[in-house]
Amino acid sequence: SVRRHQTVRHCRSRRESIVTILRWMMMLFCISISLRAFFVVLYKIYLGGSIDGWDIAMLIIGALAAWVALMGFKNLRRQRLGRSSPE
Repeated sequence: SVRRHQTVRHCRSRRESIVTILRWMMMLFCISISLRAFFVVLYKIYLGGSIDGWDIAMLIIGALAAWVALMGFKNLRRQRLGRSSPE
């Protein structure tokens, strides 16, 4: 029964690591969306073009993506601090 318990714990840690990798990929994807949105609109302003409704929508989507990435970073940091604390 000890060997079975170790196998279950190993599978759980593998599952947690896969979830962590997926969270990092999601956060990096959200950061890339937000940076692209902000730089596209800033470049359009720099060229002297006018901002239309699509640019405002792009900024809103970029802000939401940045917020999702920030919440993900906070969640990962909280998990890492909780795991490393001595019990």
